[in-house]
Amino acid sequence: QWFNSAIAFAGNITMKPYPQIEGKLKFDKIGIDKVLSMINKSDTSNSNIHFRIQLQADAGSFKNMPFGQLHTNIVMSDSIFKINDLSANFLNGQLTDINFVNEGVTYSLNGKINHADVRQLVQLAENFGFTQIKKDNVAGKINVSVQLNWSEKNNKIQYDKMLGEFNITITQGRLIQYEPIKDIMKYINIRNPEDIRLKPLQIEINIKDNNIWVKPMEIQSSAIDFTVWGNHSFDNQYEYHFKFYLTDILKKQNQTKMQNIPVTEVEDSTRMAVVFLLLKGTGSQYKISYDTQSTLTRFRERWKTEQKTLRSIIKEETGGAKNTEATEKMDSHNKTNRPIVIMEETAPGQEQPKKPAKTDAKKRPGIEWKDDDN
Repeated sequence: QWFNSAIAFAGNITMKPYPQIEGKLKFDKIGIDKVLSMINKSDTSNSNIHFRIQLQADAGSFKNMPFGQLHTNIVMSDSIFKINDLSANFLNGQLTDINFVNEGVTYSLNGKINHADVRQLVQLAENFGFTQIKKDNVAGKINVSVQLNWSEKNNKIQYDKMLGEFNITITQGRLIQYEPIKDIMKYINIRNPEDIRLKPLQIEINIKDNNIWVKPMEIQSSAIDFTVWGNHSFDNQYEYHFKFYLTDILKKQNQTKMQNIPVTEVEDSTRMAVVFLLLKGTGSQYKISYDTQSTLTRFRERWKTEQKTLRSIIKEETGGAKNTEATEKMDSHNKTNRPIVIMEETAPGQEQPKKPAKTDAKKRPGIEWKDDDN
């Protein structure tokens, strides 16, 4: 009734002093969703049943996704339910070292999946209600290692108490007709972002405080190289930051205009000129804008670094004195003459200059000093 499968059991069953089952259990086919439903309906927290079973299934399904060659050890003792060392062929890849523990209302999960199909993994996520990206928008192979801890209250997951770490590697990755990335590329006038191919990619994700936090990662792609980081809440609110090098944008703009026009090389050996963008929204509704906060943060960091460098030079030239007249003058000047950053934004879709390397001086971001003498 539950499994619609041939079942073979070899082992021992005793009823005193409490029910105990120990042995090997084999299925030709098993539905994991039905098993979990059966476990949830039974009050295992107050159960005196103890069992230790080596489980094997030739085939089966989980969330309508097929798997094969499942092997694991299942233990129930003192109201603690464990799945140890689970392995299976799943998502066109391999599950290994999967361990799951349920004690009362607390849960933990850790394990790995290797060489899985990205599209099938996204399809599995869709079955859990994740709809931010569709399986048709992605392609590639993925390796994932995960550690996850959570608890429930009134049979609902307490996301604000969930903790987790994910380490992800993607190879042969592609983003296909993915609207947020297409809009980001159009915002900086990068053409043909419909099918973006990615070089091998490392992603680190933490789960904490009701949010999924994506650590800064460098992405090398067929469209343009960039860095991205951000957070995504379980309420489906998100904020992602993008960093592009200005030289890369200018080169790509020239390359995508007309192939018979030579690329204008822009010298920028320091690669310090950057453009920050912000993608912020809820659900499928989002807005793209210049990321002023990240820009100002970067400016402040550079400003502090340059001040420290200048102080060091002054100290060396004045014999290492800690409070020379020169440094005192510099401190006084910095306190009364703070820089004002003038940033002029170009609206998306505005026509770009024919020669991006020769930007009109009137439109360049600049620094204006306000002196007391003036």
